[in-house]
Amino acid sequence: MKKRIEQAASCLDSWEVDGLWIENPVDLFYLTGQWFSKGTLFVGRSKIALIVDGRYFEAAKNQASGFDVLLASK
Repeated sequence: MKKRIEQAASCLDSWEVDGLWIENPVDLFYLTGQWFSKGTLFVGRSKIALIVDGRYFEAAKNQASGFDVLLASK
């Protein structure tokens, strides 16, 4: 899954953007290999972070590979 995220990051220059916010559950699954009904993956030039709520935080943190996992606040 790390390779898929790296491929998305490699498109930033050609798309002339500084980062991507990915929220669609299907896209999150494709990129992370984990299923979330709600979450956000930020893919930036120097930072990749998955932001999830408390339901998914521990599982995502334990399975994360190549990105930070952050707990969403209300």
